[in-house]
Amino acid sequence: MKFVTSLILLSIAFCSFFEVQSVSASGEQYCRIMTETYLFKSAETSLEMENVFFTLEETYFAKVQSEQDNFYEVSYNGVTGFVLKDDVMLIDGTPITPYPENITFDINKSVSLIVRSLPSENGEYLGLLPYGASAEYIAQTTGQEMVTGLGNVWYYISYKSLEQGVISGYVYAGLTENLTEIVPNTEEFSQATSGGIEEIISPELLDTNNLLIILGLCVAGVVLLLALLLPLRRNKREKEQVANKTQLTFDNNKIDNNDFDF
Repeated sequence: MKFVTSLILLSIAFCSFFEVQSVSASGEQYCRIMTETYLFKSAETSLEMENVFFTLEETYFAKVQSEQDNFYEVSYNGVTGFVLKDDVMLIDGTPITPYPENITFDINKSVSLIVRSLPSENGEYLGLLPYGASAEYIAQTTGQEMVTGLGNVWYYISYKSLEQGVISGYVYAGLTENLTEIVPNTEEFSQATSGGIEEIISPELLDTNNLLIILGLCVAGVVLLLALLLPLRRNKREKEQVANKTQLTFDNNKIDNNDFDF
C-alpha cells in the first residue's frame, strides 16, 4: 500500500513539473502601448523625474511581468518599470519588433556628453559619451533645459564604457543631432481575453495539444517509475524469502539437535 501511495505522489509531482514548465515556456504576455504614456519607476503616477524612466513609444510593446493595482509591471527594452493599465492593451501573440530598433543619433562635434542617472545636472555622473561613440538609444523623456534654446529633451541610452562596462542613463539631447526617425509599429494583434494577467497567461495550458503532450509525458514518467521501482521491490522480496528460508532451516536444525541432547 505504501508503495502504491508513493508511486501516486511521485506521478503527481512529475506531472506538476511538466505543467510548470509548460507555463514558463508559453507564459510571455505583451501589451501594446495605445497612447503616449510613461514607464514609471514605482506603481505611482507621480511625474517627478525621480519616478519616471521615460516615455513609451506609442504602437510598440512592453512585456508584462505582473500586475499591481492600476499598473502592470513591464519590461521595455531591458528596463523594468510600471505602466498604467488604461494606457495599454493586452494582446494575443508575440510581436516581432516589440521595441524600436537601430535608432541612432550623432553627438555634436567637439563635445562629449555626460551620462547621468537623472535628466538633470543634479543626476549622478555615470560616465562620458565622447564624440563618435556608439550608444543604444532606448527612449526619451523631458528634463532640465541645460542650454537655453536647445530644449529639455533627454535620451535614455545604454552605453558600453571601457572604464565601467555597460551603463544606462540619460544624455542631453540638445547637444545631439540626426536622431533616426521612429516610425509606428504596424504589426496587428487581437486584444487578449479580458481578465487578470494570471488568467491570460495560464489558459494556454487548456490547449488540447498541450494537454495531450503533458498527459503523454506523465504516462511515460509513470512507466519509467514502474520500470525502475518494480525490479527493486522484486529483488527485496526475493531477498526476504531467501532470508526466511535460511532462518527456517536454522530453526529446524536447532530442533533436531535438541532431540539428541541428553
